[in-house]
Amino acid sequence: MSNFNLDELNIVITEDHPLSDIHWIKSNIIEHHAECLGDKHQSKPEPVSIIIKDVAGKRIAGAFGYAYLNVFTVEGMFIDKAYRRKGIGRKLSILLQNEAEKRNCHTATLETYSFANTKNFYNSLGVIFSKRIYNSPKGHCKYILINKLEKDKNLFWRFIVFLQSLHTKINKKIRFFRSKDNC
Repeated sequence: MSNFNLDELNIVITEDHPLSDIHWIKSNIIEHHAECLGDKHQSKPEPVSIIIKDVAGKRIAGAFGYAYLNVFTVEGMFIDKAYRRKGIGRKLSILLQNEAEKRNCHTATLETYSFANTKNFYNSLGVIFSKRIYNSPKGHCKYILINKLEKDKNLFWRFIVFLQSLHTKINKKIRFFRSKDNC
């Protein structure tokens, strides 16, 4: 690499995420990971998307993510309001887990928000709330979740999930005495 002056570089900041730029960044990150890890590991992200349609063919639920380096990252999951609390979220989660296991993943990760009212749902699936970012947005939290896939869940993991669900139940009972924080 030749010498250069940082002040002479052409820096472009955009708000529209050009797909060609995203592709360039991701491709180079993947190439760098492959160089670091060698051929022993999954070399490219494997995308997965699942769409559930009603009998008329209308999309009512869906999820998408990718498997990479033995971890499945759920990018998004949505269920139409009319179909919530009917088992579709659990079905989507099971389907995603099956796809992740086919791709030799041991863990799944995802993000959600406290205002989305998904905490009980994810607790029921045995997902661990790993991190909580307060005031994202103000008065709410962003959650970073991890889930060991069934084949890798051990007794310790199950105990942690039990403690987390117990903690959630206790927090519900004492919420009256807490501030108006929705986390």
